[in-house]
Amino acid sequence: MSSGVPSTDEAPWPVLSQEAISMFASGVHSCFLRWTALQLAIENEWGGRNSSQKAAQLENDILAWFVHSKVRRYIDELEELLDDTMIEQFSMQTEDDSIQEVAEQLFILHEECSQGNYETVRSLAADSSQQKPASAKSVKAPNEDGESDSDDDIMEEDSPSGEAGGPSAQGSGSSRPAEKVSTLTEEEMADGWQEAPTRGRRRGGQRS
Repeated sequence: MSSGVPSTDEAPWPVLSQEAISMFASGVHSCFLRWTALQLAIENEWGGRNSSQKAAQLENDILAWFVHSKVRRYIDELEELLDDTMIEQFSMQTEDDSIQEVAEQLFILHEECSQGNYETVRSLAADSSQQKPASAKSVKAPNEDGESDSDDDIMEEDSPSGEAGGPSAQGSGSSRPAEKVSTLTEEEMADGWQEAPTRGRRRGGQRS
């Protein structure tokens, strides 16, 4: 295939040497570090407090899926495995082509490592060392239900008008509320009248 993915004929599934397994494991790790959706799930703990452990387990599962198989593997099977894991472990439904891209990259890495070619593995490792945090990229959070995080609410309530670190100062798309115009007349204000304060609960900025 022109994409570099092994053909789907019934050629024997390659058996990797110990060196190739080690290099392929490095490639899997680098590939996952570059996968923005997975890294956001880890950073935001969309899979719970043990999200990083779940991601590490996914790496081990993928490595075993390739290395310990006695039969030929196919890319659509890997795509389904990755998709199911993101949904079940991280409650995240990816809507882009990242799963297909990751699956294709892993098949290419496996094929190259089976041939003793580690150039792509080393290249990915070098790129991953300079990778920006996933939170710096714009990706929609999963399962938005209209409720803001409690931590965001607390930070914003403790920080009037969203200043000095409040979510409205940090979150993308957030803005300050418009100043309230007084409805009291000059005579009423001169007599000491004051408007009753309101305590609105504003939502924090949308996770990006």
